[in-house]
Amino acid sequence: MTRSEYGSPGSTARSAGRHSGRGAKQALARLAAGKEVTVEWKKRDRYGRIVGKVVYDGKDVDLALVREGMCWWYRKYAHEQTPADRVLYEEAETKARGNGLGLWRDPHPVPPWEWRREQHGR
Repeated sequence: MTRSEYGSPGSTARSAGRHSGRGAKQALARLAAGKEVTVEWKKRDRYGRIVGKVVYDGKDVDLALVREGMCWWYRKYAHEQTPADRVLYEEAETKARGNGLGLWRDPHPVPPWEWRREQHGR
């Protein structure tokens, strides 16, 4: 399954057209490529993609990406996460921001949903 075939209710990486999008893709590959993963899911999005949490060796891969500053915690969909996951994701993003990790090295990072809106003129 490729990243474009599923989405996470908890995280979103910058789009590939952005410089940090490549970093997120590389981090995802390092964490899960070629490995047997489990996708815990309950729904599909409007494009038919599975929306769920990718787990490898008992660890939430998307949470690891947020911890490394490779993607944002997508608060808009926090209601689709368990209460425990909401706490973990919020803490992970706060720590990554505070430590200037990954995309948080940029003094004015642009959330991917805003960047996509700008690119599509919406």
